[in-house]
Amino acid sequence: MTLPRTFVRQIADRMACGLAIILRASYHFFETPNDWAFMGDTLDMLANHSVSRVFVFDGIASTVEHAIPVETERAAKGREERPSLSKEASSALARILTRFVLGFYQRDLTLQVPAMLCLEKLYRHKVDLLLDAAVKKTSAECGSKDSVSEFDPLASVPDKDLWQNIAVAVYSVCRSVDVDVSRNGVECFQRIILRTGIDQIAQEKWVAVLYLIINKQPPTTADVSRGNTFSLLGQLLNMVLPSLSYSKDNRDDLVDLIHATASLAQDNLQQGRRGSVSPLFQKTLQTVTYLSNNMVTEEWTGEPEFSAWASETLLHELEKVGAAGASLKNQEAIKRPAATPPAAAKTTPTVLRSNTGEHAQETETHINNEKKK
Repeated sequence: MTLPRTFVRQIADRMACGLAIILRASYHFFETPNDWAFMGDTLDMLANHSVSRVFVFDGIASTVEHAIPVETERAAKGREERPSLSKEASSALARILTRFVLGFYQRDLTLQVPAMLCLEKLYRHKVDLLLDAAVKKTSAECGSKDSVSEFDPLASVPDKDLWQNIAVAVYSVCRSVDVDVSRNGVECFQRIILRTGIDQIAQEKWVAVLYLIINKQPPTTADVSRGNTFSLLGQLLNMVLPSLSYSKDNRDDLVDLIHATASLAQDNLQQGRRGSVSPLFQKTLQTVTYLSNNMVTEEWTGEPEFSAWASETLLHELEKVGAAGASLKNQEAIKRPAATPPAAAKTTPTVLRSNTGEHAQETETHINNEKKK
């Protein structure tokens, strides 16, 4: 039976307060997927009302804080044993926290940063649970625990859908026009996304995240936040391009991404040089210089022909504003024969291109798929 919306609206704050107390005190009594589906759906319903939203978040945050201790608490002697959150609990609560971060609830972003930090802790916990289960399964099959060392909890991604939801959600924080909010998002993005093992995520997913960053940029007037997101773009390109550049299936998308990155750099450099040199200009200059230089060093492991072209394409944007002096190493790239985009291996674009960046819709799809499991 579903309660009438008008009735729920009148008592939402009291329902949320009571449910938060129940959640914090009795979360370990919820055992089945149906139990957590009910809890998650009820919390989601109540979070849609402004009067009850803070109670919903407080209930989730206090439960996560209690059930998932920090490392110092785990190591402390004499600490009481607390029931942990199950995989089902982690999924249900992560779904609500993701919505808080994205502003699903009446576009309310007042709890965006604390929700993101809580979501990060919950994500790490679920990763630990899934890796522990994988280790036990492997040990049972092989009769040895030597395989434990194969799993890096920071680089491993046993839940691909949750990782993608978090990538979209955390990046939405990075592009906030509020400087402090953006900084918190960048730090979290670096701790999660930029620590992920390249081979843990399908190549088309990496391409999708790159398109997301390019398509969803802060306005140029928010120079610090835009500089932050451009820096993240450069860091992610530096991380994934060497691996992606050898796949012919990715070639069209990579060419598009480099052109789009160059276009963003041009906009940033032009806007950042109006009047005094802004943080946006400086960060864009640093990012493009480092990336274009790195692509032509001996340490760079990407496909040489594509890397030379990409390096020269980015360098050209610095030359337009007379800032290419810091990229002396790129003179080596200019002498190379490959100065045009490498031949594309396909005639149609990656299907992810059209919907990448529609973060709310994409995240909602993954959340719904997760709920059905």
